[in-house]
Amino acid sequence: MEENQNYIINFRTDTKYWSNGQLQKDGVECKEDGIFLLNGAGWQISHEDLEFLGIHKLPDDFDITDKKLYRYPKLNLPRLKVDLLKEKYNVKVIRDVEKSDIQIVSLKFFNKLAHSSWHKSFNKSNFYEICKELVKRDLLSDDAKKEVGEILQNSHSTAVFDIRASKDDWNSLQATKGKTLEEVVHAMKKELEGPYHKTYVIKKTENIDTYNELIKGKMVVLDRDIAKICSAGLAIISKDDYPQLKKMIESSDIQNRTIALESLANCNIEASFDVVALLYYYCFEWCKSTNNWNTVNVKTLRNRFSDMNTYGNENLGNYHTGIVKYLHDEGYLTEFAVETIKKNVFDKVLTSAGLNKDHSAFEISLEDIKMTTPFKESIIKEICL
Repeated sequence: MEENQNYIINFRTDTKYWSNGQLQKDGVECKEDGIFLLNGAGWQISHEDLEFLGIHKLPDDFDITDKKLYRYPKLNLPRLKVDLLKEKYNVKVIRDVEKSDIQIVSLKFFNKLAHSSWHKSFNKSNFYEICKELVKRDLLSDDAKKEVGEILQNSHSTAVFDIRASKDDWNSLQATKGKTLEEVVHAMKKELEGPYHKTYVIKKTENIDTYNELIKGKMVVLDRDIAKICSAGLAIISKDDYPQLKKMIESSDIQNRTIALESLANCNIEASFDVVALLYYYCFEWCKSTNNWNTVNVKTLRNRFSDMNTYGNENLGNYHTGIVKYLHDEGYLTEFAVETIKKNVFDKVLTSAGLNKDHSAFEISLEDIKMTTPFKESIIKEICL
């Protein structure tokens, strides 16, 4: 039995699978569908989600001296910074993962590794409870019960189940009791779902092999934690620096823009992440119009924000939602970032809609703009590294 196997269970509701008001054995379908990674609540895997995999932030007093590092793909960790580690801490980057002390991964790595599905998978206990309810309501024939029992018996305790109730084709006829079964499955899934309604599954054989190799390792560390060590001693850009840097970046003087961008590129990016990300997102076109856009330092900064989609219309709400999602997924949605974004929504979106102008018939205040779930639950006071 494969550990963490993800199964798709489909209880068919078409009339051809039913007899005497009960689902027959051939109407219970079970298909293997990759290896379960985790359940999440967002659009993609976040740093908070990785806590479920046992990948935690490095302690402040962690000593990287003399460690052997193995780099997985998709890292936001330029070789220039790794070279600094080699010089300062005598670390080595090796190609044999089994001989490494630390395996470096990234959020991007996991989002490329796993396939996401809005069909949440449930643990074995939940699957059993749903099946027990179907038996209680006399919706399964004896052969169907036996089939379900064999699925439970032949699956590992760590298995998860994507439980569905559907027809073969949208235009096929649904059994009367099939509709009842569909309603029961839906209601129980809703009851058992909890806050995590999305499942991430690893499907490709090569990706499964990579993940199995990863979980056998001694220590798995995020690239941003290694970047933090690389950036120790560099300046931290705080929220108090935001107005002046924004003014410089949006200056008509290219030298001012260039100096401001260089400040972003040379700072402790992880400790300054919320402020730098806001400046980069809202002033992106200004940042491009500088003398140092293609220098090594700035390319390192650009690489860190490579997953950020900076294009959009500032007069539309979804443009501002974009930076909220990005900071949420990175785990850096601070109170300062939220207030800054809300002010931009108030000034740009509401004004373009004519809702906060002097002659408007409507009164909407800045305080009326609030974050929705799951964003409001993930707001942090400030970045603590």
